[in-house]
This record gives sequence, structure tokens and C-alpha cells, in this order.
Amino acid sequence: NIDEMYNLALAHTDCPFVVTLNNSCQVEPMWIGSALKLMEQYPKTGAIGFKIVRPTGFIENAGVLLYTGSVRNIGLDEPGHRYSAIYQVDAVGGCACLFRREAIKNGFDFSYYLPFGGFEDIDECLALKDKGWEIVFCGYGAVYHYGAASRGADNNSYWEKFNENKKRFGARWQHLLDREISLIHAMQ
Repeated sequence: NIDEMYNLALAHTDCPFVVTLNNSCQVEPMWIGSALKLMEQYPKTGAIGFKIVRPTGFIENAGVLLYTGSVRNIGLDEPGHRYSAIYQVDAVGGCACLFRREAIKNGFDFSYYLPFGGFEDIDECLALKDKGWEIVFCGYGAVYHYGAASRGADNNSYWEKFNENKKRFGARWQHLLDREISLIHAMQ
């Protein structure tokens, strides 16, 4: 499981900041510099995510928000040059993420979800927010994500896992999804 790999790496380092970077990613030069400066300047920041761009040049994820009862990737399918900004979000993509070690001192636990089925990264961010940490998107560093490169071509199995994980995520975080709906309706 991916959480076991992350935790093994955590056990062998004592750096104040830790990066999760999947083998399905390719980073731009200087991709992490602005995020490291942010992490140093803002001690309440627990995780910083990057602009995740598909090989086609279109955005996969520029942060994640919960609204209208579901999870929404900001910037999905928009041109990759957009979202070069810094802002707070509900979650960030876990394929490339900078964490404050103190925020994840107890390690990662993705055992609630089926492996390689999605939602683990969003769950981790929401758990950090519950503990008082801020989650930030930094669009000054881009990561190219070659989706499915790690899991292979078994898309039938992936979608089964994705749908099951989506149900589990909804059961675990429905109170946040409902709250967001209430806030949106209250503002209309």
C-alpha cells in the first residue's frame, strides 16, 4: 500500500518538510521553491499542493473544493497556464504534495480506502484541516501527471475501486459535504 511506502520513508528522515511524489509524475525545474518559502513563512500550513497538469497541457487539479455535495477539482480541463496563484483549499492532489512533518508526525493511514482507487489524498487533507492545519494550493510549481502509469491498464478494476472509495469518502465526510451545501444555499 502507498501509505506503507510513505511511512517507511518518513521513518528514515527527520526533515521538517516532506514531499510525496508519485512515480507517475514529472516535475518542472524549480517547481518546489515557492512552496518551500510558503511553508517556512506560514507555520499553520500543513500541506501545499501543486498545479497538476496532464501530458496534454490541461489541468487535472489546481486544488480541491467541497461544494454542491461533492468533490470538485479546481481548474479541471482548463489550459495549464492558468491558476498561477496561491490560495487556501479544502484539499490538494496527493501525487505531488509538500507536507509539514509536524502535521503528519503520526504517519499516513489510508487503510479505510481500497488501494489505488482515489480519495485517500483528499481524506488526508480533510483530516489535517480537522486538526487545525491549513491546506494551500501553490500554482507557481507545476507537476505533469501521467495518470494510470503506476496502476497499469486495468481500468475496470480501477473504476470499481473508485466507486467504492467514493461511497466510503461520502460516508466519512458527508457532514462537510452537507455543510458546504448549506453555506452555498444560505448565500443565494
